[in-house]
Amino acid sequence: MMNRWSSMVLATFLILLLIGQAGLCIASETRLPPMQKKNKNEVTDFFPKEVKDKVEIEQMMEESRINAANSIERKEALTLLPDSDQIAEKSLELEEMNQSEAEQKGLQTRAEDNEYWSRAHVNYKDPQVIRHKEDVDDIAKASSKLIARLFDKLKELGVDCKQKKGEREIEPELYIEIEREKQKEVTYDKYLCEYLRNRYNCRDSLSLTCKVKAMRWNSWQDREMPLDGKMLYHTYPDWGWSVKWKRKRHGWHIDGAKGSESSLSPEQINFQVRQFIANSLGVSIEQIHEVIGFPPSGRGIGNITPLYSRWRVAWDQYVFKYKFRDGYLDCFDWQERWDEKCILE
Repeated sequence: MMNRWSSMVLATFLILLLIGQAGLCIASETRLPPMQKKNKNEVTDFFPKEVKDKVEIEQMMEESRINAANSIERKEALTLLPDSDQIAEKSLELEEMNQSEAEQKGLQTRAEDNEYWSRAHVNYKDPQVIRHKEDVDDIAKASSKLIARLFDKLKELGVDCKQKKGEREIEPELYIEIEREKQKEVTYDKYLCEYLRNRYNCRDSLSLTCKVKAMRWNSWQDREMPLDGKMLYHTYPDWGWSVKWKRKRHGWHIDGAKGSESSLSPEQINFQVRQFIANSLGVSIEQIHEVIGFPPSGRGIGNITPLYSRWRVAWDQYVFKYKFRDGYLDCFDWQERWDEKCILE
């Protein structure tokens, strides 16, 4: 009921708007002459003459601008905020952080935010979203048909907003023909005198600076990392899912696939494992390959111990296989600069 009422209100508003525009078009065609100039404002000297102490006002505004800029540069405005100390600390931390660390910090924060994927993407399977889209489509189709009929009726009444060009006056171009005379050729005698005045001792120096720096990576190395089963179950429960073995006995498996009890996608689980391995080794996530080898069939190694949860057991360790690489910072583009210094002998 509310959707139909909204569409009726919208259609009424569009009709009134188009009738108003048609009236303006008729008025513009009947009242304005074809050659009338529009949208041109005369430039007068009202402001410089009528405003007193214009120079002092401009000087005061310039001093205010300079004081504001200096205050921003000295960060005096931060002291007025309630969390100024925390803001200054975070600002200093961001200034000391390079691009790679900032990107790693952002990825880690996004991975820890479990509600990010639900906020960033629209669920088109949600019944409310489907109903809302159907209402929008109905309103758009009805409004298009109504506007088309209204334009047809206005054209039948002779109302059609079109811009008509007025008469154009072109001033004639006048040319003056000047009598031309042939110029005589002039011959000059050139005399060049060269002689040595001073002696100089010059030295050229070359300085190289790096314009583009980036990491140069070594080859990938195959590694593996065993992780404690109880720690993984209590810290990262979304990585695995339980499998019923027999009555009152469920094993906890980790195979990288989204289980029935996990709220994460396989891509999110894979990224969290990469991040965990990188943090454990104290390296950046770029040094860990995107492809992670999960335990075969999701099973671990060692003994099976209870998890102090209803009917669930896990292995002592789960072995993850991954690829690791070392690297170093290298320059990929150099800039040359030549300097010359001369001394008078």
